[in-house]
This record gives sequence, C-alpha cells and structure tokens, in this order.
Amino acid sequence: MEKAAAPPAVVHREGCSAWAPLVLLFTTEAAVWIVMTFVVLLPIVAPSSPFDALAHYRSTPSYMETAVGWMMLIIYQGLFALLIISIVRTVRTPPGDIPSWLRSDGRSDLHSYSNLLQAVERKKKTKGPRYCRKTAFLKPDRAHYCHDVGSCVLQYQLFSNVFNSPIGFYNYKFYLLSLFYGLLTSAWVVGATIPEVIAMSHRLGGGTSGGGDSTSLALLAAEPAAHIYQTLLRAYEPASLSLDQGETAAVVCVISTLALSALMVLPCAGLIVWHVALIAHGRTAYEWQQARAGLREGLSQFDYGVLNNLALTLGVYPLLWLVPTRTGIEGNGIFFPEKHQAERQW
Repeated sequence: MEKAAAPPAVVHREGCSAWAPLVLLFTTEAAVWIVMTFVVLLPIVAPSSPFDALAHYRSTPSYMETAVGWMMLIIYQGLFALLIISIVRTVRTPPGDIPSWLRSDGRSDLHSYSNLLQAVERKKKTKGPRYCRKTAFLKPDRAHYCHDVGSCVLQYQLFSNVFNSPIGFYNYKFYLLSLFYGLLTSAWVVGATIPEVIAMSHRLGGGTSGGGDSTSLALLAAEPAAHIYQTLLRAYEPASLSLDQGETAAVVCVISTLALSALMVLPCAGLIVWHVALIAHGRTAYEWQQARAGLREGLSQFDYGVLNNLALTLGVYPLLWLVPTRTGIEGNGIFFPEKHQAERQW
C-alpha cells in the first residue's frame, strides 16, 4: 500500500498579527525611501525640484556637489532595490523541507532506507537514526523542528519574527543579505541626512555667515546626535508657527528619517557580525544555542575552514556573494561532505 504524500510544510505563521512586523518594516523603509529620494537627495541634483521644501536651508550647489548628489542618489536606489529583493526572497523562498523519501511511520520501516541512512542525523549515545515523532520524518543532519510553523527545517537557523519565516538552507543567504543591505541603506541615510540636520540646527540657532559659521558648523558636527536634536528642537519650537507647513513637515521628516535609520544600524550590524562568526566556525544559530545549553559538543563537525564555510553558505562564486541569487550554492541541505571532501583551492 502506497504511503500518502507528505503534506506541504508550513513556512509562515498564520494571522494578521504574525505579519505586522514585516508590514511595519516595509512601511518604514518606504517612508525613509520617499524622504531620502525626494526631500534630501533629489533637490541636490535638481535645485528647482517642487519637492524641495528645505530650499530655505540650502545654498546653490556647486558642480562637485551636484555630481556627489547624483552618485549618492544612484547608489542609494541600488542599495534599496537590493534590500527589497533580499527581503522578498527571504520571505517567499521556502527554507527547506525534509523530502518525502525520508518520511517514516515508525522504526519498523527503517530497513527500507538502508541506502539512505547516511543522510540521517545520528543520536549521540546509540548512534541510531534520529526520528521526529511530530512530523513522522527521519531527520537529516542539522535539520530541526521549528515550533513556530510546526515542521522540520533543513539546516535550521532560527525563526525570524520580523520576516515571519523560518530561516533554513534555501533562504539563509537571502536573510544575510537582508541584514547586510539593511545596514548599508540605513548607514547611507544617516550619512546623507546628518549634514541636513546640522545645517538646519545652525540656521535655526541664529548663526551668521563668515568665519564664525565654519567654526559653529565644525562644533555642531562634532557634537553627539542627541545634542543636535535638542538644539534643533529648542530653536525650532518658537519659530514653528511662522514657518510654511510644507517646510515644517520636511524638517520633521528629515529628523525622523535620521532617527529611524540610526536605530536600524546597530541591530543589523550586530546580527551580521554574529552570523559571520557562526559561519566562520561552521555552526548554525540553532547549533550555537544548543552548544551554549550543553546539548552539543563545543567544536562543529561541519567546520571546513572559513573560506569553505563561506562558499557553502554564499556560493562558490565570490562575485555573486552580494547578489540575491542562489547560483553557486552547492548541496541540498541533506547530505554534507566530509571535511577532506570539502577542501577547495582558492
């Protein structure tokens, strides 16, 4: 009697609340993109732009400033596009489900898989194949049950609440690129908006032209961002009723954009450093948690050296490491090479 086909694995939690963080992320990134493109960068290359509500604070840009503005605008658009593509591919790419030929209804049929047991994770004590009673599957190495979606995931890393997706073998690279381009776009926004905030702080603070201006700007640039905000808000409050509404909204948008982007930099940078360290030592995030809890040995049996670990994660073509594609990534998340078989010439 043939077995019933395995049901498709659930890859997202259901319910509107589960998608709320991702919707909030997209809304925030879209708002930041609008402000950066139309309020901050576009007026630099097109001073007559109708979107330039901050013309009151700007001087006429030189040819060099215009060229730099074009460069900043084009690079930002490219980084933002790569960020959105990476996020979408992280969410839409299934992380990897255990295939039907490893499905089992119990230990009685293990002999049917005698030629496939090399793919199955072994228990530490008995060295027998590991069996997941919740999903009725034999578990390959590095596959683990994700409680958030109720299925086993190949090379399971973690469940991302922001993306409402488990991260596994097939979408791990896209997850890493989402963090990487999230960091770059946020840092780019911070770098582009700080001069705007400093200029507004200086003007609203009642500065005068001349040599004193340069000194004041230098001091403002050296001050912490929090002090710049306080200076701007103190100076802006008594003048707010006399300013045009479009200019008022633009000032608030620029300040908010800088604050939101600055808040994004540190988490993205921290996660990237953590995951790069995990890759360098041949571990997944889940294996690291098990090692900390004393449930796994300190050294990973899947550590093939830093370059080989990067190649297995990002692909064998370094030129494509920063491109949201899986071209060059070898393996299927089930079979893993012996250490001597994974050696490559770089």
